[in-house]
Amino acid sequence: MFGRKGFFKVASLAVALLFVACSSPALAKEIVIKYAHGDPPDPIQAPAHGDAVTFKSLVEAATNGQVKVQIYPACQLGSEREMLEGVKVGTIEMCNVSEGTVPGFFP
Repeated sequence: MFGRKGFFKVASLAVALLFVACSSPALAKEIVIKYAHGDPPDPIQAPAHGDAVTFKSLVEAATNGQVKVQIYPACQLGSEREMLEGVKVGTIEMCNVSEGTVPGFFP
């Protein structure tokens, strides 16, 4: 039914359609940044939370909502050391910890 050239044309078209059907647009992918800190969730009482809220609004506005920032105050994701470990392994993207924790963790 198909000659050798016809078979390769149909096979190439099928593979191309498969790639197009399975691909997703890179720009539509939403990025989520987990931002953890140990201060209470009150921007007046805790400047670190106020900084986190400001950072969130600036990033989300600058990226037209493609990058979302989730704020986890009051050590919700663990102690300061656990938050640093989370950043190291990639389960948390950002954390704000006291300087006393950092030297023992990062040489």
